[in-house]
Amino acid sequence: MARPSKYTADDILDGALHAVALHGRQASVADISQATGVTTGSIYHRFSSRDELLARLWANKAIALGAFLLFLLAFSALAAPLFVRHDPLQMKVVERLRPPSSVHWMGTDEYGRDLFSRIVYGGRVSMGVGGAVTLLSVALGLVLGLYAGYYRFLDALLMRFCDGLMAIPGILLAIALMATFGPSARNVVIALTLVYAPGVARIVRSSVLKVREQNFIDAIRLQGAGPGRILWLHVAPNVLSPLVVQASYIFADAIISEAGLSFLGAGIPAPAPSWGNIIQAGKLLVFKAWWVTVLPGMTIVLAVLGLNLIGDGLRDWLDPHRRMPMGRKRARRPSRASLSCGDAPPGGPCELLQVDGLRTRFATEAGELTALDGLTLSVREGEILGLVGESGCGKSVAAQSILRLYDEKFQVSYEGAIRFEGRDLLSVPLRRVPEIRGGRIAMIFQDPLSALDPVFTVGSQIVETIRRHDRVSGREAALRAEELLALTGIPSPGERMKSYPHELSGGMQQRVMIAMALSCRPKLLIADEPTTALDVTVQAQILDLIRELRERTGMALLFITHDLGVVSELCDRVAVMYLGRVVEEAEADELFARPLHPYTRGLLASIPPLEGRRPLRAIPGTVPPLSRLPAGCAFAERCDRRLERCLRELPELEGCGVQHRVRCWNPDGVSE
Repeated sequence: MARPSKYTADDILDGALHAVALHGRQASVADISQATGVTTGSIYHRFSSRDELLARLWANKAIALGAFLLFLLAFSALAAPLFVRHDPLQMKVVERLRPPSSVHWMGTDEYGRDLFSRIVYGGRVSMGVGGAVTLLSVALGLVLGLYAGYYRFLDALLMRFCDGLMAIPGILLAIALMATFGPSARNVVIALTLVYAPGVARIVRSSVLKVREQNFIDAIRLQGAGPGRILWLHVAPNVLSPLVVQASYIFADAIISEAGLSFLGAGIPAPAPSWGNIIQAGKLLVFKAWWVTVLPGMTIVLAVLGLNLIGDGLRDWLDPHRRMPMGRKRARRPSRASLSCGDAPPGGPCELLQVDGLRTRFATEAGELTALDGLTLSVREGEILGLVGESGCGKSVAAQSILRLYDEKFQVSYEGAIRFEGRDLLSVPLRRVPEIRGGRIAMIFQDPLSALDPVFTVGSQIVETIRRHDRVSGREAALRAEELLALTGIPSPGERMKSYPHELSGGMQQRVMIAMALSCRPKLLIADEPTTALDVTVQAQILDLIRELRERTGMALLFITHDLGVVSELCDRVAVMYLGRVVEEAEADELFARPLHPYTRGLLASIPPLEGRRPLRAIPGTVPPLSRLPAGCAFAERCDRRLERCLRELPELEGCGVQHRVRCWNPDGVSE
């Protein structure tokens, strides 16, 4: 039985390391408790973030060895006056070229100066230059790369500037700058910064180009975050892993470059010691006094080795997928107060969302392409509208056009109207759109893992969404986030708050996405195929959860899916899309009982029956590309009951009964 004694954090850390040694990288809090005799509650309370950080760092052997080498060199350089017995500038001609001995640990140079003191004091200059070049080049390259990769209009300008600098060999550029401004430590730093910054910028830019297209960036933009917040809080952390490795390379290479410049006489001027000019002074004495060049050269080797080890170790440590799962702080128990996630269901069937004649066009190299062509649909308060159709019919484009997610990524133009709560969203200035995204309208993406930021815990992402739209404290936002996770059926929500997306199953990830979407009590929730990537059992659980949340919160739902079976069970009304238009719309029971459009009939005929056996019918042909839109009915080429009129004229969406509309010249199947 564990004894609840007053152990210090250091005692618990020692026990944690002992538990890791016994149980490997998967040591749990229970293992630490058994190794220390401390209750798990005390461990959660006392295991501070500092101790967790140290445990994770020192568990990486590459970081430990590299840090030891670098600390040894840096400490000796900084503490040189405390233990160095000789003046590095004092010349004694009578003691010139003395080999290593008890008096001169590394011998003397051609002027009788103590080589050990010169190497130690030279570390101040060489490592100082390397550190300054690393900080400046990484900072400059990070800014250039982030803005060039995120803003398309800056890309060509900034990258051509970097290409111009990279076209000149780095050492020649540095020599030219040093010859222009004169040799000094400051000028060496400036010259080498201009050499390394363009390379950093290109690495950052390539990472940003990949990250900005990820679904989690769209999800964050949907939550109402502005470009600056997205760029620095979500894009920048995702490019740091390769940047850490590049920074260690720059630090090491800057030390070598400074030594090369000093060796050529264009670096740190004598008599101030640096590792480069020490080697330069002994270049003609290699065979006569080997220690003058070999020992400072070995010092450079140790510094470069230590930096590379640190870079490789930090790359692994910064990757959340490789972090050692140590004990976590106990999450605060949620209060028993009921959670209100939305307004009460409205009494009347008022239309919440109206899309009238929406046309979404994208500018491409092949010309302007129309993805949505006169889309018309509506969602009433509290209802679930199913939006179905084949891949390529424009369902996801419709969802993202409603939220104007394409505005910041593509050259896009809109026509028509998108009225939400009576307000036309297309007339809202782009800077005001984030106030609506995530607050009044939320969205669930198809792939939850790619829609969640991999470098932040799921709890922090929900908290960020809440604090973006509601002026609440971080503590209150965390409590609300924990309650939302509990509302979506996630067990132990306090523990799951600390989890990274990759640590959760697909069903858990989708529940987190639902909790994030509900965090600001939206009136309308857009679910873009939220169950496609899940197995059948989890699909049923998610659908039951969506149905229950609709009943409890009264929100409306635009449900996009391929699965007509799900639509029949979940949705109140159904809209069938084909090539950017709604071709049929009706109440769910009415549509499944009396489908009128041949495309709807084809979709229903492709569903396997629950009882009996019948051959499945596939719709012939494929959805035509946007570059070859037909003049008449878009489905005419695939229709088995088309008329001559169908090839020439586009039918309108007209009523064929109570709340049943269809876009077809021949809904009754009459032959000519």
